[in-house]
Amino acid sequence: RRDASAYADVYGVSIDEAVRRLVLQTEIGPTNAALEAALPDRLAGVWIEHTGTFRLVAWYTVDAHGHEAVAAIAEQAPLPVEIRTGASNTLARLTGVASEIGHRFTVDDRAAGTYVDATRGTVHIDLQSDSPLGSDAPQLEVALRSEFGLPVVVTILDGVLDDGAAYGGGVYSSCTTGFSVENANE
Repeated sequence: RRDASAYADVYGVSIDEAVRRLVLQTEIGPTNAALEAALPDRLAGVWIEHTGTFRLVAWYTVDAHGHEAVAAIAEQAPLPVEIRTGASNTLARLTGVASEIGHRFTVDDRAAGTYVDATRGTVHIDLQSDSPLGSDAPQLEVALRSEFGLPVVVTILDGVLDDGAAYGGGVYSSCTTGFSVENANE
């Protein structure tokens, strides 16, 4: 109930609605996986939209509305599914670019990490405030956008992370997040 109370406060819903949504989140794994597998070479992202109508959003690069598998998955889902099309890049491409950018920067560059925002189709790199690249952040952003041909956002973080810190993203107001850790030095 404590999770439901916090959720209700953030999204302005009743405790009962918060409980319903939290339960649904635990049940959408198979739907999420099926939407990802239906058109993997066209998938831009799948996420839960908490604002407005509570729903699962599946975003593809091309028209997926007529694709029978996607339609069947959406019909069987435990919550509404919004199918979006017209994404400029696939999730695989965004993830690949984020990984490549992450491998370029060393500990000495004071890069805190890279991640993909599938809801916007962007790749992000976070630099610590003491990064020697910080003063060149706008130029770095332009250069990476030009090189990869997709939106790249460079952010200078407040403060410095110590060697024992793990960074898994930022504060998001409209979605839940997770992170994976990769040793860029291997």
